[in-house]
Amino acid sequence: EGGVTVRGGGGFTLVTPQLEYHETLGEARTRDLVSFSRGTTRGTSLGMSYEVGAQVVRLRSDVRAEMPMGSMGLATVRATSAVHDLKGRTLDMREYRTMTERGETLSGVQLVATFRETGGIERLVGDEGFSLETQHAVQTNAPSSPLARLLALEGSRTIQGRRLAVEFSESSEPLSIAISGEALLTAAGVDPATTPSSIAARTLVFDLTNGTVTRARAEGSVNLQGGSAAGETGGFRLLSDSLDAAFDPNLGSLMNVEGEGAIHLTDQGMRSEGTRTFLDPNSDIVTLTGDEGSPASASWVGRRIEARQIEADRRRKTLSARGGVRVSFEPQPDASPGQNPPQGARPLPFFRTGETIYAMAGSLTFADQGKVARYRDRVRLWQADSRLEASEIDVNEGTGLLEARGEVVSTFHQPPPADHAAVSNPSDEIITVAAATMKYERPSGRIIYSGRVVVTQGALRVDSDSMVVTLAPDGGSAEKMEAAGGVAMRDRGRTGHGDKLIGDLKTNTIRLIGIGREAVVQDE
Repeated sequence: EGGVTVRGGGGFTLVTPQLEYHETLGEARTRDLVSFSRGTTRGTSLGMSYEVGAQVVRLRSDVRAEMPMGSMGLATVRATSAVHDLKGRTLDMREYRTMTERGETLSGVQLVATFRETGGIERLVGDEGFSLETQHAVQTNAPSSPLARLLALEGSRTIQGRRLAVEFSESSEPLSIAISGEALLTAAGVDPATTPSSIAARTLVFDLTNGTVTRARAEGSVNLQGGSAAGETGGFRLLSDSLDAAFDPNLGSLMNVEGEGAIHLTDQGMRSEGTRTFLDPNSDIVTLTGDEGSPASASWVGRRIEARQIEADRRRKTLSARGGVRVSFEPQPDASPGQNPPQGARPLPFFRTGETIYAMAGSLTFADQGKVARYRDRVRLWQADSRLEASEIDVNEGTGLLEARGEVVSTFHQPPPADHAAVSNPSDEIITVAAATMKYERPSGRIIYSGRVVVTQGALRVDSDSMVVTLAPDGGSAEKMEAAGGVAMRDRGRTGHGDKLIGDLKTNTIRLIGIGREAVVQDE
């Protein structure tokens, strides 16, 4: 009585007003307030028992402790009870709540702290469920980006799971945080109008430097949902087998996110699948990659795209694909303000509205909700009998313009005039135009071919320097063809030469004209 001090191994010290020692049990007890310390850890408890032989201290109730955690500051712990194993250098706390000076709050059923021989903390392990809440006020210098908000570097976070493990350096600085068993991170930005983002997985692991996250990894059924600001549509969601994120500890910004496995991505109206994905918040570009024989795929504004690699630029609202690109879509009538196309006008010449168009290319870029397309490297578009091939094709469905360059081949079905009998060979109704370039102007209903143009239909062949095709009002067939410059014509046993050729497909007649000379026709 009168103030008792007990000193144990490892620098453990215990102070209490009164202590009873039961020699037959090898146990010291008190119901009074107990003060204890070990290294830099200090605390109190109401009541205590000390098993001297086993060197185990049982703190009975209302346990309070303080321990420094490096850059996280002084951590304050409250628990209903605790057990301190002096030999094992552990402090096992029950129904605990821990708060740090920096604003982290950790609570749960069981928390075990392991100390180093020098007295500093080595590890924290929480079992039977826990919740970790943080308020992170680091101002990021990265550009505003929905991807930069995925882990809410500015704002509050809540981490939950069945088990928590925190590793510390010799200076009691946290090095890593591992969460397992129904791991879930929910993050909210500083803007209350921003919806929270979240990551759910079997395990979550965070690497830290000076208390700041430098890397985050998720494994097993990963479900990442990005937060969205006011006015944003189409929430970001990523499903994968694993996820790896890197952070800049100096700027406090997210540098990139990589996912692997069975990737399923939903973002701003786009749905895509692949085996690997890369998210760059600085450029705000999401890259999706497939494997050999299993390309990446995406569905966006009615377009179905397959390629080895697909990129979605979230800032510019564009989509790009490279490597074995395959596309299919059903064109819709243009309804742009100020546009007044002919009744039933088609978005592409000779291609019907409401029927699937297929495309192949080496690369492709979509913009303006898919209405602007840039196809590159051995391009082919086709629908039934209509086909267009070129090295490059640019399409703007909104303005009704199309440009094709490099070894252009255009094929379309031309029905016979109404007062003519159907041809015996259906292939004779197919017209093929080869040229160096092609330009389609929907407002004027014209197609302009240039660069040594060759037109064939059955036995008919026309060679010229350029050609203008005037389309029927619905854009599905041609009404007139005008060839100019070094015109040569051949039709079975008939050949002709001139400077200009006018073909009226409504009356099935051809006029050959010479400019400053005679046109010549020879009929065998």
